[in-house]
Amino acid sequence: MSIGIGIAAVLLAAVFLWPWAVQRYYEKRIHTVADVPPGRVAIVFGAAVYRDGRLSAMLRDRVETAIRLYEAGKVETLIFTGDNSAAHYNEPAAMMRY
Repeated sequence: MSIGIGIAAVLLAAVFLWPWAVQRYYEKRIHTVADVPPGRVAIVFGAAVYRDGRLSAMLRDRVETAIRLYEAGKVETLIFTGDNSAAHYNEPAAMMRY
């Protein structure tokens, strides 16, 4: 019984400590549009596009962030890249349409 309680305690601690650990590790690597150093190019990596052409939440966030960087004058050019291995699936085209 005490092993089960120990395992439960470790799992519970992990649930609460994991977000804190991730935040601490990445906080110096995450920037706002205002504090991003200017550059010539931003590469926007693809992610899922649904059958109806909608961008997944992750991809939509990437594209919207890239647009904000461009509009703020932080980058001169946006390069959209992603899967285009089938005629009916084209992540870069979906990103450009968005």
